[in-house]
Amino acid sequence: MKNTFFLIIIVAILTCPLGVLSSDGFSVDHDYSKIKCVRVVNGEVLILETGERVRLIGLDVPESFPNTKVYRDARIKGQPPAKIIEQGKVAVKYINGLIANEYVRLEFDVKREDKYGRLLAYVYLADGTFINAHIVEQGYSNITTLPPNLAHVELFKDLYKQARKKKFGIWAIQ
Repeated sequence: MKNTFFLIIIVAILTCPLGVLSSDGFSVDHDYSKIKCVRVVNGEVLILETGERVRLIGLDVPESFPNTKVYRDARIKGQPPAKIIEQGKVAVKYINGLIANEYVRLEFDVKREDKYGRLLAYVYLADGTFINAHIVEQGYSNITTLPPNLAHVELFKDLYKQARKKKFGIWAIQ
């Protein structure tokens, strides 16, 4: 009897598609067509009601707290770290108001997870608003292109250029 039980468990684990097992070995394949975003960690990482973290594809929101990335970005951009942190705080506040406690739909590209185990996704509100694009369009994020997830890279580039030119969002902070 024990051998049969263990054989069933092993077969279940081996036949379950990768990426849909929880740490205890049970299936946790979620319906990402309507799932609640409970919190915005920073401008580009969200936490879903399932506890999963989602990294918004294409975005690079300025850091909102001092860390090594702030100082690296300040050096690269020739800006004071305080300006980057201020931009980050403004962006996170905007994004949090836009998406926290809202139901969203996730759309995946070629690569579904990053090296930290976060889902990589394009996120849409119930009304169809494409969150990743909206954040860039409103001037609250730089863009980042990380192959192979490049489905909307040209759109993001165009929106980024327009937002900077019009001094929207963080681009209004001098």
